[in-house]
Amino acid sequence: MRKILGLCAAVAISALAGAVLAADKPAAPAAGAAPATAAKPAAKKAYKCDEACLKGWMDNYLQALQDNDPGRLPLAKNYKFTENGATIPIGQALWVKFIALGKYRQDFFDEETGGVASYLSYTENNLTDTPQPGLLSVRLKIKDGKLTEIETIVSRGNRNGEALANIDPSWTEAWSREEPVGKRLNRKELINASMNYMRSIALHDGKIGNFHEDCQRVENGGITAIAPNGKPVVPLGRGPGGGAPPAANRGGAAVAAAAAAAAQRGGDAAAVAAAAATAASAPLPPPPPAAPPRPDFTRMGCGPQIDALFVSFIQGFEDAHIDLVDVKRQVTFGSFDFMRRGHIISYTYNGQKIPGGTNANAPGEGLNSEAWKFVDGKIYRVAAVFPAVQTYGRGNGWPGTKPFLRPVDDTAGGRMELYLRPVAKKKWVDPAKK
Repeated sequence: MRKILGLCAAVAISALAGAVLAADKPAAPAAGAAPATAAKPAAKKAYKCDEACLKGWMDNYLQALQDNDPGRLPLAKNYKFTENGATIPIGQALWVKFIALGKYRQDFFDEETGGVASYLSYTENNLTDTPQPGLLSVRLKIKDGKLTEIETIVSRGNRNGEALANIDPSWTEAWSREEPVGKRLNRKELINASMNYMRSIALHDGKIGNFHEDCQRVENGGITAIAPNGKPVVPLGRGPGGGAPPAANRGGAAVAAAAAAAAQRGGDAAAVAAAAATAASAPLPPPPPAAPPRPDFTRMGCGPQIDALFVSFIQGFEDAHIDLVDVKRQVTFGSFDFMRRGHIISYTYNGQKIPGGTNANAPGEGLNSEAWKFVDGKIYRVAAVFPAVQTYGRGNGWPGTKPFLRPVDDTAGGRMELYLRPVAKKKWVDPAKK
């Protein structure tokens, strides 16, 4: 009997195991049906951020900057932060000195790459009772909900910032306006046209830039180029002064000198008075010849100003990168370094010899944050924020173009006077072999 019960139990267990295995085994496909495929894991949803979202990122970043709280920022593991071309940990430099946001702000967007940038005014601590104003350029790049790139360019002590809060509304309207579809450059064309701006200045050829006849350029809050009949969006600066001091001042100085000399010789009051009267009645020397008036380069327009060699102190550029492209508005934004060799003595315009100036007498680089607005495919507006001149060849901390330089001995057809040292060609002698 026990054997029979054991045999029955074994049969039951074997049947149960077979049922379990059959349940785990997938059913065979019906005749003519395609074989079943293994289920794939759900794809990660792409992070999308439109203009309103990008503006929110900039709002939150600037609020964190004002609150001195970099810890709240959602930074990517390998994020990069630069200030004026130097790569540093976030929370240093400007973050230490920042006080408050100003009243001026202009935003730029690129939904395709997740980029947003702003020009804005601000104040920082100057360790005095008076906060120091400035202009700031901030560019952010967002990927998968994290900040991967933060590029800041600071123009410290710049008092034009707050004045930009009252800039003519046409300036803001131009940057915000969407251009007709049929007159738009595509993304690649906009990038190349922006690069042509730099090439135009480096090669001293305004035609390369393809400037609009009503082009206007505002750099660090001041107009540096405007069409002859253009409407300034901010007040134009005062023109250069000069000339000899007034004749009365020279006469007064002569009288005082004659009286002092008479008194020193020990003369009495009558002698002193006579000497003073004689000096006062003497004819004044003729004033030195006045220098010819300096051309109004600002009012020439963007292209003609370049042709006139006004920016001849710039001989090239490097590390150019166009980070934001807004095809709808025909706006681009990027940064680069203008290169200055420091050997421009003077240049000639309409027969007038003009000194190269302080911008031309020492090697250096100008780190520029720049935005361009195109109308009908031409450069219509240019905006820039930049710090003081930096070390030659330093770069801006971001990968970009290699140095693009005009020849060192290029005189622009004899219109530029250069400081060129003669080359003493001698064979190198290894000191160890003497």
